[in-house]
Amino acid sequence: MTSDIANAAVSQSHQRESTPIDSLPYELLSHVFIFCFLNHAHISWHWSPCARPSTKEAPLLLLRVCRAWRDCALSTPLLWSGLTICTPTVFCRTIVPYVKAAKEWLARAGSIPLSIVLVYDRANETDRGEIVDAALADIFIPSRTWRAVVLIIREPRRSPRVDSILTLILRNAPELEKFSFDVSGIVMNENIQNFSIGHAPKLTALTLTASSWANGVSVSLETDQLYGIRELRLQWLECSNDCLDILDRCPLVEVLHVSVRGRNPHTRQASIRTLPQLRTFHVVAQTKADVDTLFWGLTTPALNEFSMNHNGNLVEVIPCPHLAQLFARSQAPLMALSLLNSPMPEDNIIGCLLHVPTLTTLSGDGWVFRSAIMEKLTPCLDPIRVPLCPNISTVKFTGEHTDFTAAAAMLRERWSISRQNLNKRARRAGLKVTTPARVEMRPDNRFKFRDCPGMQECEKQGMVVWFI
Repeated sequence: MTSDIANAAVSQSHQRESTPIDSLPYELLSHVFIFCFLNHAHISWHWSPCARPSTKEAPLLLLRVCRAWRDCALSTPLLWSGLTICTPTVFCRTIVPYVKAAKEWLARAGSIPLSIVLVYDRANETDRGEIVDAALADIFIPSRTWRAVVLIIREPRRSPRVDSILTLILRNAPELEKFSFDVSGIVMNENIQNFSIGHAPKLTALTLTASSWANGVSVSLETDQLYGIRELRLQWLECSNDCLDILDRCPLVEVLHVSVRGRNPHTRQASIRTLPQLRTFHVVAQTKADVDTLFWGLTTPALNEFSMNHNGNLVEVIPCPHLAQLFARSQAPLMALSLLNSPMPEDNIIGCLLHVPTLTTLSGDGWVFRSAIMEKLTPCLDPIRVPLCPNISTVKFTGEHTDFTAAAAMLRERWSISRQNLNKRARRAGLKVTTPARVEMRPDNRFKFRDCPGMQECEKQGMVVWFI
């Protein structure tokens, strides 16, 4: 809508005498412009608003309406404080014009902290590498202060230009809040990719990404403790030991996303480190080999949400006792557990559930909802059987499922017992379960699920089934 207004203003600017918006003070007009910028169709948030330059969107569009709007836009630093420079498109085969224009764009922001998303593939600039390097040198200069930086630079080998950019950004970064670097494309036999972060008191979010398909990159964080890091993403690092070494320097992390590949598993660490404030923990792995090392090396007493997804088509049952051991050590108040494509033995999953009595949301594919596991979650009045995880109120069927019979029976019994006035004997035994009020699944599973005994009756009585 804001773009339509501005486009209409461009076409009518020479036909009108004056409108109410002409009487707005520059301060109010600047706020209107900022909202236009935040509604940019191609905005890249990556922790902060960074827009691709387009004459059809703010802020460049605002320069074309009239002199007053142009002057106001140019004197609104926030409009120019975020920029996205992406790989070439079918309309422009090189990023050279964009990196050259970035110098003037960012200069309009004045002295306020800047945000940038830079996606640069050296293979697309084989004949223009020196030109791009010179333009990048004009962007990353010592006098600029950065608030959020996302660098995705794919090169066949380590580049002095990239190293100098990293040094300039990270050596002294008093305003830096978010930093992300994708090291994909650097061959393993060059050098280990080391990062040294200097003075960065406001740094709260850090992402380090290697390649999930090419030769691995061993990443090392050469710095003192980073007590300010609250969100940490370690994507496709070579092994869990790299992750654990970085976690040693970010002990107060609250949200942790880890992707490991297990291509180069090392001997597991001799010590177990505690992450006292970790509340959200997401794990993606290509194999289980390196996940064991990761779980073995951690204790997470405040963990509230955990998910694990094996990024591959694993079909064999593979023992994974270390996850249950992590839960047993931590005794965390876990509320949400998701296991996708994780073919662990039934007793391993039951062991996990045994140590998370506070669980309210269970999510997974057919490996999670097998009969033996559902039996442990199913309450019974005669004889009295107290189930594991009595507080489950939300069940999410994700991934592939071939049979809902056992899961439906578990839900039916929980629904029925939770709505009854239990006798004294059942109460004394501690038989108390929460009503499973919400079930989620894919639309193509709806008939298979509703055909299970009792499910349609539960829906009629108020159980909410979402098809998403």
